[in-house]
Amino acid sequence: MQGLLENIDNAEWDKSKIEVIIISDDTEEYFKEMQQRVKIPENLKVIFYRRGINKRGYKSGALHDGFKKSTGELILTMDVDARIYSDSIKRGMPR
Repeated sequence: MQGLLENIDNAEWDKSKIEVIIISDDTEEYFKEMQQRVKIPENLKVIFYRRGINKRGYKSGALHDGFKKSTGELILTMDVDARIYSDSIKRGMPR
């Protein structure tokens, strides 16, 4: 997760327009540990959500929950092991 946050922080994009939502199905203990261990780049807004007992839909359910919580106009979904090129967002936006 740390690598993904650093990768997103390196994106050529206005960081004030980036909202990272992390949806977790992990145990409460591991979730708290993860929140403490992750170093959030100062430019990024990162929000952690734990689904707890409401784990309906597995991955698609987690994506659905993230969509409901997001406030952005452009939504990019990524798994924790995904990475983008620094210009990926810029290239993906209409001109």
